[in-house]
Amino acid sequence: MKYINGRFYLEPISAHIDVTNKCNLKCMYCFYYEDPYVQLPDGDPSKDEILDWMDQLAGVGVKFLTFSGGEAFMRPDFLEILSSETSENFWKTIITNGTLLDEQTVGKLGNIPKLLELRVSLDGFDANKKVRGVDAKVIVRNIDFIGKMTDIPVHINTMITTENLHELEKMYEWIEQHEAISGWSIDLPIIRGRYISAMDALRPSWSDMAPVLKRLILRYIDERPPFKLAIFSIFRESLLYPDKIKDRIYSFDLESHPCSYLPSVTIRTDGSVTLCPSLPFSIGNIRERPLRDILESPDQGSERVLRIRIRDIKKCLSCRYVKICGAGCRANAFLETGKLIEVDPVTCKMMEFFDREILPHLPRKSRELIEEYLT
Repeated sequence: MKYINGRFYLEPISAHIDVTNKCNLKCMYCFYYEDPYVQLPDGDPSKDEILDWMDQLAGVGVKFLTFSGGEAFMRPDFLEILSSETSENFWKTIITNGTLLDEQTVGKLGNIPKLLELRVSLDGFDANKKVRGVDAKVIVRNIDFIGKMTDIPVHINTMITTENLHELEKMYEWIEQHEAISGWSIDLPIIRGRYISAMDALRPSWSDMAPVLKRLILRYIDERPPFKLAIFSIFRESLLYPDKIKDRIYSFDLESHPCSYLPSVTIRTDGSVTLCPSLPFSIGNIRERPLRDILESPDQGSERVLRIRIRDIKKCLSCRYVKICGAGCRANAFLETGKLIEVDPVTCKMMEFFDREILPHLPRKSRELIEEYLT
């Protein structure tokens, strides 16, 4: 992002498109449905619209494109979109619940050029049925199809709840045995949509989460398994490799925007353009203005998001972690506290945990590099 002569210029290198509102599941924590911040349109964008949006994304320099929904594979023409000439401009990721990845669909996916990975949601073995409404056996079977029929890497996305906290270590062991699975991301649901009413029942206490996360991370550090692990904002496999740390992770200064998602944009099914999938603030609508115009002159009102700098979040300035966490996630801050310019309480807990429980166990050179940024 540049700020020249009083104007913002966004320069995304990656993007996220919601291709449909339809979904065949009813996950208890889904932020997409029953959300007070966003009114979903009745219909989906046409295939021609999506291809036009993709052309515009390519025209502003986007190289990496993620497709999501709803459930992307609910679109009858989704494979046509993936196979289009326009699609060849991007390295592609698909976020999916995995239920519709039958043998026929997987076979066709194997022929899609530049398909980086499939990000498949799985929240445990017993818990998946309770929280997402589908037996985990269906997802596991379809992941097996992918591994047998294609070379497409599978990345598992897991949301921590009270229902699956006890299953995470079992999931670790299962993932470790599957060559097709290249990575595993663990996170908390954001406080939007259905999770607003389900949070009291589904959100585990930090005292319950912390020991489980510590065991997972220390086991990963000790074993160095072949899959990549990401847990919230506190752990990435790159922490084990000092040459990756300085350039990729710990680069915040007080004049930076706190959002690490800024090199990206999201296009919703109604055409609204946002800075990230989680933060419910639009910077324009691609149905009303060309994307390039939106990026060069965001809608009036969006500047309250774009103008934020880490130094504006006063409570963070004296914190020893500020150069590492960058004052945390603005979506978390807003959804947890009601304020954009406020501490992110989720990241605060995570950083204290990381400092106390994880940092001492990292390789010496990694630890020394990180400690340079602790104030």
